[in-house]
Amino acid sequence: MAKWVQETALAEQTAFGVYLGTYFSDNAQVRVDLFRRGSDLDAYVSFLGGFTFETITDAWLTGLRREVGERDLGSSDQIRLKYTP
Repeated sequence: MAKWVQETALAEQTAFGVYLGTYFSDNAQVRVDLFRRGSDLDAYVSFLGGFTFETITDAWLTGLRREVGERDLGSSDQIRLKYTP
């Protein structure tokens, strides 16, 4: 089951924008830290446990878009994916 974590103490302006929360995919293969920068949502994507873009089996992007919509964080069309090592 996908998990959403929001550290309210961090919900402030940072160098990346305003922190909105962290999304973990169903099997914790993907972590996404979400920030608002102006009207855009910057999603910093990390692959966990040795997974790569090619080996991920979780439907993480669908889950992320659903969480963004359910939490009224903006439109999923506003998400800009940024892959981190």
